[in-house]
Amino acid sequence: MSKSAFAQAMAARKVRFVSALGMLGIDYHQWTPAEQGDLVMISGQESMGYKRLANFSGQISRVIDSSFSDLYADMNIISGLSLTGGLYQGHNESVLSGTHSGARDPIYGKSIDVIIEQSPNVYNASNFVPIKAIRMHDHAHLRGFSFDRVNGQRVVSQQLQGDLAMFNTLLGGLTNETNGSSQKQTNRELVVDKVFQDLQALNNNPRISKSDKELLDRYISSLNDLQKRVQGNQAPSCTRPTLSLQVKKSGNFWQFPGSPGSSTWGIENITTMYNNYIEIMKIAFMCDQTRIVHWGLANWDSAVVPGGTAGGLHHEAPSSNIQADRQQYFIKKVADLARALKSTPDPLNEGSILDNTIIFYANELGAWTTAHNTFNMPTITFGKAGGKLSTGHFIDCRQRPLTAWKGYYPGRPYKQFLQAIMSSMGVPKSEYVKFGDGNGFGEFKDTINQFNNTKQLFERYKNVHNDPLPFFYKG
Repeated sequence: MSKSAFAQAMAARKVRFVSALGMLGIDYHQWTPAEQGDLVMISGQESMGYKRLANFSGQISRVIDSSFSDLYADMNIISGLSLTGGLYQGHNESVLSGTHSGARDPIYGKSIDVIIEQSPNVYNASNFVPIKAIRMHDHAHLRGFSFDRVNGQRVVSQQLQGDLAMFNTLLGGLTNETNGSSQKQTNRELVVDKVFQDLQALNNNPRISKSDKELLDRYISSLNDLQKRVQGNQAPSCTRPTLSLQVKKSGNFWQFPGSPGSSTWGIENITTMYNNYIEIMKIAFMCDQTRIVHWGLANWDSAVVPGGTAGGLHHEAPSSNIQADRQQYFIKKVADLARALKSTPDPLNEGSILDNTIIFYANELGAWTTAHNTFNMPTITFGKAGGKLSTGHFIDCRQRPLTAWKGYYPGRPYKQFLQAIMSSMGVPKSEYVKFGDGNGFGEFKDTINQFNNTKQLFERYKNVHNDPLPFFYKG
């Protein structure tokens, strides 16, 4: 009975999702650890190995430095995930759809944020959540990563720009009085509450035996204790905060937020704007204003940038090291979001908000200096998604024996990672396999460059490519 109570509590968890997407590439060796000879190989899985992040001494990589150490238990670094296609493509818009062969524009499926938003297993009729999903981007090149597909045609999702738009959309309905505006505060009812009431009614039924009644009494008592622990975290202050919003006018999607001129965003400090994003997301999750956020960032500097480009973009980077340092700016802002959620008790579930969230950093390219290829896609995660995901590891998915091709190492299909994310949010396999090339989610073919135009690697995954990424996904 106690196992059943635990299962019901887990099923009742409300999990949040954040996809944080950078652009213009980051080289593999800059964000992953150096070659590790002490990986623990995962039994039954093709070439997969792991090492606990806490067991690394010193800086893990140029990008993941010691400032991340307080988050090691809550994060993962995953290497060797290869996006279908493999070779050159600038501003690849297929990162969230598990496909690549359609050049910049995905020709299959939907992005996972849209699949999650539309799933009846994520938002059902009893969920009172005002904003099902919100999507932010900083430049035109990031507009196409989130998309639906209607009557066979790709439809790019509506997206906002700047902290003012984000604030008004997510928090504009809140009042300045504690809990004053939140209808869902009164409507929110735990699944535990409903089960508890049903069991009390059953307990009063004269048809159950004395022994069953005693067993039921013990179960009701344990469930009542669980209910009290969960409800103890259900008193958030859902007030509209006072923030120094940076956007003074509407942004133009073709410009970077730091670009000067009469038609730009009017931002005084870019880092302050991103910090406002973090605070707004934290409050929105705490007050259940939304559970899905897509955040595309193209500006990698705290200063407003002179000229027509953003602070330290890839076309201006003279070396792989400098490019990595610029990419690190965004990844550290994603880590700041994780810290904000980790320090905030979750009013909807036990634990912190981060415990019941999955945040992942991705990029359009797996390399910058090596022909813009999509091998070893940058993949960093924060959060346990309500206990569905394993954390605290470097997970190496590259094929053994390691054989370089085009300077990089092909590994497991990247779409397995995306499928783990969808599964952790409650989207069943039977649902997500509908959105792809006809063989399942995304794209998986043996005639494309991901598999070096051979069937060898294809054969390794042909029976599992629609499954969530093993070890990372606990189920």
